[in-house]
Amino acid sequence: MSRRAPALALALSSALLIALAGCGHRDHSSRKAHHPPPDGPEAEADLLGRQLFELVDRAMDYKSSHRNQPPTALWQLGLDSLTPATVSRMTVDSGTPTITVAYRAAGHTLQWCRAGSGVLEEASLNDGRFTVLCGGAAGQASYQVNPAAR
Repeated sequence: MSRRAPALALALSSALLIALAGCGHRDHSSRKAHHPPPDGPEAEADLLGRQLFELVDRAMDYKSSHRNQPPTALWQLGLDSLTPATVSRMTVDSGTPTITVAYRAAGHTLQWCRAGSGVLEEASLNDGRFTVLCGGAAGQASYQVNPAAR
């Protein structure tokens, strides 16, 4: 048994060195890549609308699994309100969550889009298409989001 101890120690230390060698260099180029904003208000509404749909879907899922009690904050859904490009906010009025997603940086035609639980029903009745309310420097307008057109 005493002969195996040095061999085992050598094997473990070699495995540890190999494992640590792979941790030294990490490629963060994909994280640092600049993604230009979508072109035009329809494309921006589409991008924000997709995020909204996911957030609304999760909020309503939470509500249905918590005895009809809606979440009061996005962290209850296991979500962070900040992404590299957007900030999300949730309000609850009469037990129904409404979510707003806004761009964090300037340079977009639209500044924010908002949706409530009605987008889930609308999407189920219209082959996935739904309408969101968006606002920008030119005022507010409704935009149709079509996730299937991606």
